Amino acid sequence: MKTESWDNGGEGGGGADAKAEIAKKLEELAVPRLRVEYTEENFKKLFGEWNRVETPAGRVTVPRSQFIKLKDRNREGWLGAVYQTITDPILIIQETTDKKLYVKTFAPEKKGVIIFLSVIIEQGSSRVNISNHEKGMRNILNKIKRADDVAYLKDHRHRL
Repeated sequence: MKTESWDNGGEGGGGADAKAEIAKKLEELAVPRLRVEYTEENFKKLFGEWNRVETPAGRVTVPRSQFIKLKDRNREGWLGAVYQTITDPILIIQETTDKKLYVKTFAPEKKGVIIFLSVIIEQGSSRVNISNHEKGMRNILNKIKRADDVAYLKDHRHRL
């Protein structure tokens, strides 16, 4: 995707057409959420012995603290979604030089798609998952200020 196709709203505008295209893609590519029982064993099955997975942007570590945080925040049912979001995101937003937002959508359970976000930071030469939660479409789209903020869009040839 060429930068020019994103430049619809001027500098800092993010481009209304590009944001509409991203919103449409997020809705179209929604998948059923992987339902995995919240257990240490399943965490290890998903993230491996070293708590690492491969992503479109390279290897990411998912610390055990994220597993614990899911329970602390009453998100035990989202263990499978964390895995799906990090390993197969639809969108990756470069929020800062050392922070990326991995975004995945899940088929509606009640109304509208569910948008799930995993925050990945760079610590030295490592990428580490530090947060996982649901977000609204407007919140996600508002994080995109310009075309370069989109580090990855599934099924598009775009930079990482």
